[in-house]
Amino acid sequence: MVEAKKMAQREKVIEELIQNQVAAVTKTERDQQSNPNTQGVTSSIENINGYPVNLLDNEETRSLKNAYQHPGAYYLSGFIHESQGEVSLAAPGYRLAIELRPQVNFFKTSIAKLDANIANQSKKSFADTLTVIDTGYMPKIIPYHISQPFNVSGNPKLVTLTFPVIEKSTERFGPSLIQLGDRVANPELVAHIDSMARNNLRDEMPAYTF
Repeated sequence: MVEAKKMAQREKVIEELIQNQVAAVTKTERDQQSNPNTQGVTSSIENINGYPVNLLDNEETRSLKNAYQHPGAYYLSGFIHESQGEVSLAAPGYRLAIELRPQVNFFKTSIAKLDANIANQSKKSFADTLTVIDTGYMPKIIPYHISQPFNVSGNPKLVTLTFPVIEKSTERFGPSLIQLGDRVANPELVAHIDSMARNNLRDEMPAYTF
């Protein structure tokens, strides 16, 4: 219960920090375009020839609401509160998980059955069990070098620029089912850390390109 409440507090702090960062980048871009010496300078990675934009901008990253809210963490918070009979605290966790990942069926099932589950908690002869599966590799950021011509004191010079990029990984194992005794469950993907990392890097790219 304590950790679940801490998580909610941390998420709020992270949200405020991200919003402040976005505001700072927006202000820098605005100041840049209003300054005659820096007008036309790009802060968009899409305008840098050669950068593999497709590694940051794909269907999975675009489907994320943001790069810092983990739907599985919110669901876990709701699950813990439900186990303690706290409807008012469990429901917000489930709702946020659904908001971040609406295609996950058991998120929607959990909130639909929340009131009935808590009302019948004392009558149950078994305990609900949540199985969390972590699989795959953590995203790896590597340097990506691009050579671009620039005019320096009226003379063309070839300058090598370095930007961060996340390697593409195709190695992903997703179990189609798990069996516990005589019970079979079909896991669902609730969070894709690789996509969250790419989304986060995409948000941070203007700071690298000023």
